[in-house]
Amino acid sequence: MRETSIDDFRGFSIFLMLLANFMHLLNRNLPLLLSHGQPGKALPLDMVAPLFGFAIGLSLPFTLRSSMSAERSPWRRTGRRVLLLFLIGYIPNYIFLIGRGLDYQNALFSTWGTLETWALSYLFVILLLFLPLKVRLAAFFFFPLLYQAILLDVFPFIKATTHLLEGGPVAVLSWSLLPAAGSICGELLLNKKNTPSFLKTVSASGAALIALGLSLHFLLWPMDRISVNASFIYFSLGVSALCYVILYTLPRRKSIFRSVGESPLLAWVMQGLVYIPYYYIAAVRFTPPIGVTVAFFTACALFIFTAYLRRLGVSLKV
Repeated sequence: MRETSIDDFRGFSIFLMLLANFMHLLNRNLPLLLSHGQPGKALPLDMVAPLFGFAIGLSLPFTLRSSMSAERSPWRRTGRRVLLLFLIGYIPNYIFLIGRGLDYQNALFSTWGTLETWALSYLFVILLLFLPLKVRLAAFFFFPLLYQAILLDVFPFIKATTHLLEGGPVAVLSWSLLPAAGSICGELLLNKKNTPSFLKTVSASGAALIALGLSLHFLLWPMDRISVNASFIYFSLGVSALCYVILYTLPRRKSIFRSVGESPLLAWVMQGLVYIPYYYIAAVRFTPPIGVTVAFFTACALFIFTAYLRRLGVSLKV
């Protein structure tokens, strides 16, 4: 059983991911509005990673039901997927740091990236799915506050979150709430009997989360994507939910977003066609608006090429 709106949503988030990455890679003096990952800030393109994390969670109830209907244990598949995702992210990052002159030991502890974060988050959320819904909702609400109050405000873990990409292993505790919330939405989608009711529930939840995130931002903790603090997580969860509602209500025609969204790992690997020549052949950075234009068309070209590979039957799945 496959829900095409999830593939559309995931493909859309992947395109934004390519755009954000290439904006950062190919530009110098990038305008703040087009930048992302700036300390002490939450910018429009900082919403890209939350969208993808939410998409991971959306598909999990469908994956579990498929495994159970086929009488397969979900644990073997989960363990393999977590391990492969982690290694696919970790090994290239480690090799890259060695190539940039870092010694083997320092590179070992300085390597961290997006796939490693989502691999551990995936495992965490799979475990949560076996708990009652009320328990998960309580954890979903209180966990970011505990992460904020204890790990960011009391203990000096903030240094760990600012040293490594995506906040490192510590920030997995916060990032995991995105696929966790997505999994709850996925369960509602899987068991929905009334589409208007489903859309109303998700829309209202998204609006409430945005309001909560903004309240915490102005009253207690200004949003910070680097430390992945509570206000950022709640706000980005709300944005993700509303974006999914919008895509869900669009006409369900076969789209380029759906094609790429069916194999997100393929798009991730295809980035190497840009990153490898850039770092090892000609590391040229442009100034806006030339750099912005180059980044946009590079993202479009790679996205279209990935969709073409999918039409040929090429796929990478773990």
